[in-house]
Amino acid sequence: MKVYCLIFIFLTFFSCSEKEAVSKKHFLVDGKISVKEKLQRILSPEYLSHLHIDSSLHKGLRQFYANRKFYPVLSIDSVLSQRGEQLKRSLDRCIRFGIPATRLVSVDPKLHVLEKEIVLMGNLSLIQYDLNHGFIDFENQKLRPKNMDFSGLNRLWNQSKTREFDSVLLAQGPVDTNYRYMAQHFFHFCDTAFLDAQSFSLVSEKENSEQAFSEMKATLISKKYISDEADSSSVREALRQFQRNNGLTSDGKIGEATVKALSESSLARSLRGAIALDRLRQRKDTLEKYIRINIPSFELFYFANDSLKSHHRIIVGKVTNQTPTLQSTINRIICYPFWKVPSSIARKEVLPALKANRNYLARNHMKIFKAKEVEVNPDKINWKKIKVNTFPYTVIQQPGSDNSLGIVKFEFPNPYSVYVHDTPSKGLFNQSYRSYSHGCMRCERPVELAKVMLQYDSLGKKSNPITGDSLDSLLTLQTNHPLRLLSPVPIFVEYQTVVADRQGIYFHHDLYSRETSLVKILLNGK
Repeated sequence: MKVYCLIFIFLTFFSCSEKEAVSKKHFLVDGKISVKEKLQRILSPEYLSHLHIDSSLHKGLRQFYANRKFYPVLSIDSVLSQRGEQLKRSLDRCIRFGIPATRLVSVDPKLHVLEKEIVLMGNLSLIQYDLNHGFIDFENQKLRPKNMDFSGLNRLWNQSKTREFDSVLLAQGPVDTNYRYMAQHFFHFCDTAFLDAQSFSLVSEKENSEQAFSEMKATLISKKYISDEADSSSVREALRQFQRNNGLTSDGKIGEATVKALSESSLARSLRGAIALDRLRQRKDTLEKYIRINIPSFELFYFANDSLKSHHRIIVGKVTNQTPTLQSTINRIICYPFWKVPSSIARKEVLPALKANRNYLARNHMKIFKAKEVEVNPDKINWKKIKVNTFPYTVIQQPGSDNSLGIVKFEFPNPYSVYVHDTPSKGLFNQSYRSYSHGCMRCERPVELAKVMLQYDSLGKKSNPITGDSLDSLLTLQTNHPLRLLSPVPIFVEYQTVVADRQGIYFHHDLYSRETSLVKILLNGK
């Protein structure tokens, strides 16, 4: 008997649930109920949640339609209007604006036209907010909660009455020139590229030239750079174009950096572009002057008075000695600096070299010190008995043209003991893939950078007395000389794998794999 009761309760419950679900949607096809009332019912918190619209959007959506007396704005009778279809097309390819599809609610074709309208308006309100405020929490490596800007949505809506949604959405975000270049070029890239999810496995020409060419050609065909019929010269030219698009030396050769770039899917690349755009949305450049370094592109930029004054190639840390991202202020420029060798380098590199050659310190113009800066005679030490983990000395390289820091160092406080400096190894700047240091940033043409910084260094009406000519004079002395800046220069060391300028967009390799987890989050939507 108990079993029959349980079965009865079970059937009754699910029968009622099914009837409830049917009755909830029944009003949408009831001709006796006005469109206005239908919209009001859809805009109830329960129904909006049923449509998977985030609760943070509920109040704003209801207010949007209340201001329009609950009349549809995207649909006519039983179909989406021309404007509604236009919005749907724009949002179906929201990645072009740097917003991944997983951020929005998908429009189920089975939905009633009024339900489709509300989902589209919910997506529009969300994308408007994200485009203007950003949607990635970079510090905690997760997506920000969804939100809505009611006044911003109304402005966008009014603008869309005379312009297409693509144009209006593309105009959202910062007015900053860098963002505008990125937004325009990224839109064009996503609008014209074949965004496949396929990754590739390739070898370099050094490993196997014939196999490398065959795999490279197949990859470029898949990425829609060439057709199946392309001859070898066309393939090489397409490879050079691909290299230019990826910030590589456009030599048409299949080297290690080119193999890494070719291996990545176009979809993953587009998501890295979305990450870069969101970084720019959240950036605040309101400073009179500053230095900005981008690790993946190996570049340093000095800005003053809202314009780029100096641009330099840099060398950054190896994967095993990564250059950190940071914010600080450059307060001193050091002519002919001393180099206090970090303890890790002293233990792992200097000590083994000393054990192999007692003249290593003298040859490299280095001195060693005990505590309280007491200099020690290296000839009186049995280096073979010194262990790596108990190395008790401080190693300091003396100023000179062969000093590892070169002849100019830019000093700024930071917990990582890194700085920007010159280097005696100038030849490395000719490489397109410049990841060779222990973490510091080696700068090409550092004297030129120092002169520009001094030119714009002032405090009130007082200018720095050290000019370009006087800096040259100081450098001829070849002695250590610190120059304190009157006005410290903010420095931002950043990690942005996709950048753009007036000419185009460039996809750099994710050097330290710092965006891998974010790409996965954007793919999954959480």
